[in-house]
Amino acid sequence: MELKRFLEERRPLILERWFEALIEGYPSEARRLISNIKKDRFENPLGHTLFEGLEGLFEVLLHKEKGLTGSLETFIRLRAVQEFKPSEAVSFVFVLKDVIRRELSSLSDSRFMEEFIALSAEIDEIALKVFDIYMESRERLNEVKVNELRNMTGWMLKKMNILKEHSQETI
Repeated sequence: MELKRFLEERRPLILERWFEALIEGYPSEARRLISNIKKDRFENPLGHTLFEGLEGLFEVLLHKEKGLTGSLETFIRLRAVQEFKPSEAVSFVFVLKDVIRRELSSLSDSRFMEEFIALSAEIDEIALKVFDIYMESRERLNEVKVNELRNMTGWMLKKMNILKEHSQETI
């Protein structure tokens, strides 16, 4: 595909613009902390994870990899524990279409239009996979919360019973 070769040539610019669009969804304090993508994983772990996830998704898109990469799955799981609505958490996938569309608009001809339509369908398929991973992560998170609540309630009931038995013995 000629379009994918064009996108590969513009990879750094596309990833940078996509990352900037992604962090717009974060509160201003968080944006300031994660906006510098030049930092390494130790100085900026959240920014690094987010950027690495975008790179992974872009790689899947350009090279038709079958499974989503580990960095992308980590990225999606990270979005699942953050305070985003499901639509907000996965919207970053669709933002890629806008970023690519802007890159294509800089060209004077429309030679990539058919390929862009096919690529848009691929992006939609990836978005569905991302949503599945997001929902699985949310379900696991909720299971952990329920188990924690169950354990805490059991512990409290045991303590209350012990206190009740102890107070009855002293009467």
